[in-house]
Amino acid sequence: MPARSVWTPLAILVISVAPATALADKVRIGHGSDPGVAVDSTGTAHVAYNGEFASEVGEPLMYCSWPRGARGCAPRPIVTDGEAPSSQPALVRAGPASGEVAIVSARDELQVVRSADGGATFGPPAAIGTGRYFDGAFGPGDQLALSIRNLGFVEYYHRSLAGPPDANGQVNLNQGHAIASEVGFADGRPVLVSGARVPRLAVSSWTGLGDVHDPATWAGPFEIARSNYFALASGPSGLFLAHEVSAGGVEDRMVVRRFEGERFGRARRVPAGRLGRPGVIGVALAQDPKGRLVAAWYSSPRNRIEVSASRTGRRWTPARVLAGRTNLPGDIEIGLGPDGRGLVVWDANTGNSVRAIRVSARALLRGR
Repeated sequence: MPARSVWTPLAILVISVAPATALADKVRIGHGSDPGVAVDSTGTAHVAYNGEFASEVGEPLMYCSWPRGARGCAPRPIVTDGEAPSSQPALVRAGPASGEVAIVSARDELQVVRSADGGATFGPPAAIGTGRYFDGAFGPGDQLALSIRNLGFVEYYHRSLAGPPDANGQVNLNQGHAIASEVGFADGRPVLVSGARVPRLAVSSWTGLGDVHDPATWAGPFEIARSNYFALASGPSGLFLAHEVSAGGVEDRMVVRRFEGERFGRARRVPAGRLGRPGVIGVALAQDPKGRLVAAWYSSPRNRIEVSASRTGRRWTPARVLAGRTNLPGDIEIGLGPDGRGLVVWDANTGNSVRAIRVSARALLRGR
């Protein structure tokens, strides 16, 4: 997801990744879960997550900014209202204007908190409507796409960061393809992928005509493949879907597809290289402002996060180890800046902590 969508010594600069198993340093950010990350035009990473329950009442929305060259960041609460997002992740956007940061959090209602000074200060939370989600994606013009599974279908909510505060539209999509869901944007239109190995993954996309909360205005669902772990990323190179393909046992393959019209195209293989095929649990995908992509996944039972990169989504670098000796993550997210450098963040299913490690599309693609 991220959505459960955004890609430093330690956060934003280049990783040394020449050997297939070279590792950067992992950094523990703080206690909490369900992180989100975005990197702005200056190379500063903006990280938000749900903090631990405060006196067993509510989960504060935690935030920290990690400037280029810094060795970490100091999280602080920016929303403490006694509410609990209940595993709904923090969604982070950096930009489009310099210094702008927007963070969406599911409290009693959907709320957005904004900063105009690079995260130094935030204004009060503003309601943007009702809804719930396990994945979300920002689109052009302050659009926000949200999705969450239900019994046999997926609930989709389309909101705007500008409100109104009483927005309550909802549409049920992808009947028979629930379990997990991801959202993204293609040519300014929301796209929903949901399902699992059983049932298969399927995609629906809004046609752009009529009410986005009218199911008749959506094309699909069209089946894609069998997969339990997948992620979407939008950007200058288009909308891409990364997913694992089970080969039986613990040997899986990672593939990436590009969205074309109303369906996803052919699967582009991510070479396993010297690492061998992983047992994939959890997938993340991000695209930088130049269209370069980075995919990350948790390899089990090797207990590590592996990565691959591509300039256009067609050819991918052989997989490399990014973070070793890593506990099973509940969620993995990537944020990338204009130079392709940024952070991979994740939360631990055990230990209740948010961790991060630097990543660089440019370094992964060097010489290719």
